[in-house]
Amino acid sequence: MSKALPKTFSDCVLDAIKNMNVPEAKKRRKLDKWMAHSSFDKCLPNKKGREIAERLGVQNLFWDWDLPRTREGFYRFRCSVDAAIVRGWAFAPHADLIWMETASLDMVVCTIFVQGVIGLGLWMAYYQFG
Repeated sequence: MSKALPKTFSDCVLDAIKNMNVPEAKKRRKLDKWMAHSSFDKCLPNKKGREIAERLGVQNLFWDWDLPRTREGFYRFRCSVDAAIVRGWAFAPHADLIWMETASLDMVVCTIFVQGVIGLGLWMAYYQFG
C-alpha cells in the first residue's frame, strides 16, 4: 500500500493547484474554492469535480481510480473516520445497521463517527478489532 500512494481525486486537484505557476494569493483563493466544493460532506461526483477543477484552471488532470487496484482486482482504500462517515451516509438508505471497525479502542474516534452519522436513524456499532 505504501508504494501505491493512493490519492483521491481531490488530493490530485489540490496538488495541481499547489504546483501552479501563479502568485500565492491566487493559489490560496483557488484552494479555498476547491475545498468549499470538495469536502467529504459534499460527496462530489467525479464528473462535476472535473468541471470545477477545470474552471479553477486545472487542465488535463490525470487521475485513474483503477490504477491502484490489487492484482486480485480489489480497490485500495485510504481509511479514515471521515471515509467511514461518508460510507455510512451512502449506505444508510439501504441498511438497518452501520458500523466502523478499528484496530484499537479509541473513544474519541468512536464519538466522531457517531456524531457524523447520528441523524441517519440507524442502529450503530463500533467494533475494536484485535
